[in-house]
Amino acid sequence: MPDVVPVEVFGALADESRWQILTRLGAEPASASTLATELPISRQAIAKHLRVLTEAGLVTASRSGREIRYEAVGGHLSRVARQLVRSHSDEIATGRDQTPCGRRLIARVPLPAEQLVHAQRARASVEVTPRFAGRPSCLRDRPSRGSRR
Repeated sequence: MPDVVPVEVFGALADESRWQILTRLGAEPASASTLATELPISRQAIAKHLRVLTEAGLVTASRSGREIRYEAVGGHLSRVARQLVRSHSDEIATGRDQTPCGRRLIARVPLPAEQLVHAQRARASVEVTPRFAGRPSCLRDRPSRGSRR
């Protein structure tokens, strides 16, 4: 199993064009030429984006005759997600998932990870420290500049 480097993975996913390419490759493998006909991205830009996705471990390339076919690698992204949950499980288990921002995150996590969070919470039985109690946990939870609470 290759090393998981979340910074590379999230950096590769941060570009909307690469996200479109990865989503399309998730449906079925395709060549760069096929992607160029289906997406509003030039062939040269697709080649550049495929190189970044390949280096991040999100796409594999295999030669099929004269063309190179690219395929999404879901396992690598799953390992990054598991590593992220493991590295933040204590924070999640101590009540961070009880904020609106945390609930939005948990709602997006597949069921096995959600079960992991609840198992971690059961083992942790730690309350939120007073230092963080009542504080917004993410920017979306903070009041806007012009509003008063």
